[in-house]
Amino acid sequence: MIGVAPRRLTGLARGPALFISALLGLAMATALAGCRDTGSQRLDVQGAALDHGYHFTLYADSGADARSLEVGIQSELARLERQHAAFLDHLSLLDAVLPSAPGVSGAPLSQAHRGLAHAWLVDGLANWLDAQGAARYFLEVGGDVRARGTQAGRRPWQLALEQPADYGASEVRRLAIDDLALATAGDFRDRWLGLAGSAETPAGWWLANGSERVVEVSVLADTALEAAAWAGWLLRMTPQAALALAERRSIAAYFIVTAQAGYDVRISPAMTLYLGD
Repeated sequence: MIGVAPRRLTGLARGPALFISALLGLAMATALAGCRDTGSQRLDVQGAALDHGYHFTLYADSGADARSLEVGIQSELARLERQHAAFLDHLSLLDAVLPSAPGVSGAPLSQAHRGLAHAWLVDGLANWLDAQGAARYFLEVGGDVRARGTQAGRRPWQLALEQPADYGASEVRRLAIDDLALATAGDFRDRWLGLAGSAETPAGWWLANGSERVVEVSVLADTALEAAAWAGWLLRMTPQAALALAERRSIAAYFIVTAQAGYDVRISPAMTLYLGD
């Protein structure tokens, strides 16, 4: 029995989260019913932070008090949210005084920080858990994930990446992670809105523009912040340039791009090391 967690989970997440949330629910139910770790306490914590849902699964080993650990997690989350709010206020003040130049555009500092906030929160909580001696956890905030150790039965944590199918329901590609983070930029399910909200198909985009584009990319890295930064950068590149950069820098990346008949999946060599069937 191996639990499979989606890269986008419960709470306020949407899009691909809906596609594989059932896999997570089944995995959790099976784990609670049939996979017990001797001397370990499983702790599932869910809620909302930074306007998005979160889900944490931890195993308290060696007689650790799971209840005390949960209280500590909530306290650390509250501290990180206060720190985030204070930093946003500081960035907003900087945005107000920074000069603007004709023809030069860029996202406000506060907006750029919001785009990485979930990854920052995941890393902050992971660092806190490491300091507490936690060796087995799965953390997800707003779709950004970081995992360490193993899950029930000492099996690896697994994530599910969506592979769009030409017809019918999408398929799933699984990857096992340990001491790694995953972040996704873009959402291929939400990209096809044309003028006046009219639906636009991937094939329609290709025929109208004569080129492909990256509509979603997931990246594995040592930290969630690094994964989110690379995912956001690769999303803005052409598919060819993005894949070439991922190969050159040994970035584990999973791309969903437009194709003539729908979508195409492209995988960097570094990512293939983690993907199963």
